[in-house]
Amino acid sequence: IRVEWKRENGTFDLKLSIPANTSATVYVPSKAENSVTETGVRASKSTGVRFLRMEKDRAVYEVGSGEYYFESKQK
Repeated sequence: IRVEWKRENGTFDLKLSIPANTSATVYVPSKAENSVTETGVRASKSTGVRFLRMEKDRAVYEVGSGEYYFESKQK
């Protein structure tokens, strides 16, 4: 699993690479699930991404193998 993230100018960016035959639980800082995108699409509507729940100030997703780019506006 490869992970790269940055927080800059009110935006949180998260790049993930999940290997074949693997899944991951991903926590994205966010005040609301609908403010998180994955490759430009609302994350819960993105292929391979399943919204699980909000946990305090984090949107929690399950993802399968593949490449993902999450973005969350913090302002």
